[in-house]
Parts: sequence; structure tokens; C-alpha cells
Amino acid sequence: MNQTTRNSLVAFLVLTFTVSSIFWARSFSGASLAQVAAPLMWTPGAAALVTQLVFYRTLAGLGWRPGPWRYWAVGVLTPIAYCLVIYVPVWLADVGQFDGAVAGRMLPLLPIALATNVFTALGEEIGWRGFLAPAFYRARGFAWAGLATGILWGLWHVPLIIGGGYDAGTPPWYGITCFMISVPSMAVMMAWLRLRSGSVWPAVLFHGIHNLAIQGIFDGVTIDTGWTKWITTEFGIGLAIVSPAIGLYFWRRRGELPARVPSL
Repeated sequence: MNQTTRNSLVAFLVLTFTVSSIFWARSFSGASLAQVAAPLMWTPGAAALVTQLVFYRTLAGLGWRPGPWRYWAVGVLTPIAYCLVIYVPVWLADVGQFDGAVAGRMLPLLPIALATNVFTALGEEIGWRGFLAPAFYRARGFAWAGLATGILWGLWHVPLIIGGGYDAGTPPWYGITCFMISVPSMAVMMAWLRLRSGSVWPAVLFHGIHNLAIQGIFDGVTIDTGWTKWITTEFGIGLAIVSPAIGLYFWRRRGELPARVPSL
């Protein structure tokens, strides 16, 4: 790892976690999740933009080009697919009940909700996949680009899970455990998409549609019957089982990645 890469990684992580602590503190002091979520989600992106400009004097290395459309399709379809795998059996087994009336009311709101979720996801992805994953890949290889980025990404959420209202109502130990299995697993896929396509946009779409699908659509149309949230949501065992299988699939395809990615 050369000195510029090392210093830029340190600068990005220090900026991200230091500025994020302002919003974590606000949430601990009583600010709602809705008040802190959008600016917090843009903190990694802002840190990446500053770091890229300071160390490389350009923003060209963050993956702005669209890349091949097939990777966009993977980013769009994957979260929808695993939500169906998790929630449909829950509804069929009556562990949670499908609420068709809520589903009908949601339909007119979906375009705005999609735009909002993609915009906030962009803030995170400029940082985690636009900057950090390629930097780790250049320095340490795919394990760092995927798993290490995912662990840092997951830990960045933990303060909100503990004291910021970002949870499903299950005990924090359970929610954090499931979350810290799911997030690094998904990060392997997202890093693969970023590095294979040369673009941050497949990861942005994946992230935005994941948030909309789970937090908005599937959680919204599912009536809790007692144990439902232990299986569903971002903090349930369902995603903690499905996401490692997805991560393993893309881990096995790491040989398809370029030997190196441009430093800029």
C-alpha cells in the first residue's frame, strides 16, 4: 500500500466517523430517525468527495460512468428477489400476514419513494463503494474491498441501532447480530458489482431498492403476528440466512474481477 492510498483511507474513515458522530449524538439526544437519516447517509459521500479532491485532485475515480446495463439489472432485481424469498414464506406460514389494503395505498407513492431512496443511497455509496471498496481492492485485494468495507459499513450503523431508533423492536443483541451478518455479506456483492462494472451506479440502485423494498414495501404490507420481526426486516434471521448465500456466490466469482483498478 503506497503512502497516498494509506493516508487517503485514514482521512476518509476519520472524516466519515467523526462527522457521523454529530448525527449519532443528535439521535441519542432525542432527534428522530427521520431528522438525522438523510444527512447521516450523505456523510460517507461527502467524506469521499473531500478525500478524493485533497489526495487526487479529481473526482473521476469514484465510478461515475454508467457501466454495462446488465450490472444495473443485477442491482435492481437482487433485493426484490431476496425479499420475495424471505417474506412470501412468512405470509404463507401465517407467521406474518399480508395486508393488501396497505399495498394498494402504497402504489401511487412508489415513484417518489424510489427517487428518495436512490438519492439517499447515493450519499452512502459514493463513500463505501465509490471510494472505499476500490481503494481497499488496490491495497489489499477483494476480501478487504468486500468484507472489510462491509464490516465498517455495518459498524457505522450500530450507534443508530443501539440508541437511534433504527431497529425492528427485537432486542439489540439480536438485531445487531443479524445485521452484522447481512451487511458484510451484501457488501461482497456490491463490491463485486462496483469493481466488475467500473461503476458505482449498480451498487447505488441495489442499496436504494433494498431500502425501499424492505423498509417501505415488504415491512409495510406485513402485519406482525408476534414473531414476524424476528424473521423479517433488516434485523431478522431471514436476511441473515439469505445474504451470506448471495455473498458466497459473488465471492466465488472474484476471479472475474480486473487484476487492478485505476488509482484515479
